[in-house]
Amino acid sequence: MTKFTVFCAQRSGSNYLQKLIEDNYENCTSLEFKHTKRQWKHASFSPVWNKEIDFGILLAKHPIKWVNSCMRFNADMWKWWGVSMSSEWEVTDEFDRDLYFEYKGRHVSIPKMVERWNKHYNSWMEHSNCKFVWYPDLLEDNSRTVILEEIALENNLVHKPGFVDPKRVQHSDEFTDAKKARELDLNDNDMLNDKPHIIEYINDNIDNKLLDKMMSLSYENRSCI
Repeated sequence: MTKFTVFCAQRSGSNYLQKLIEDNYENCTSLEFKHTKRQWKHASFSPVWNKEIDFGILLAKHPIKWVNSCMRFNADMWKWWGVSMSSEWEVTDEFDRDLYFEYKGRHVSIPKMVERWNKHYNSWMEHSNCKFVWYPDLLEDNSRTVILEEIALENNLVHKPGFVDPKRVQHSDEFTDAKKARELDLNDNDMLNDKPHIIEYINDNIDNKLLDKMMSLSYENRSCI
């Protein structure tokens, strides 16, 4: 059995990529581990990240899309990623500039999210040899095919007959054509369309050198070289 893990920030598409690999290649299983383990798929980089797996993949989506998705469904990111605000109603910088959102009674800080995203991916990209995958590349047929073929070739995976495109995965709406189109449109963000100040903050504070590196590894940009 070939064991793998898709490492990424929460709400970045790991369940979808896991299903793509498991459903389309023989004897593959994804290991997610618990949040208490350093090999947890949402954990910060650790030198033992590959201790119990055969290969790892680093997955990311654009930070604007990532924040938008987290605002829609936050899971327990506030707990494990240290992005929640004080429960006391103090006049903090986040409150003053309206740079937070509420999720299940918790106040989640946009600045803390952006800072954590920067640190998380900088560390993983610098220290691991995981294959990097740009999430939008999984939403279009041509790029998805190339990405999966690369993963299979690099890890000696055997393709099952036919192709299975998962229509629904955990914590996600059904993957309709309309949903994929929204995910590919950086200007279509249901939770942020009326919050331009948050989009501006993300654009101003994201590590653009890191983002440029990620986008240079996307299918579109690689295919132009």
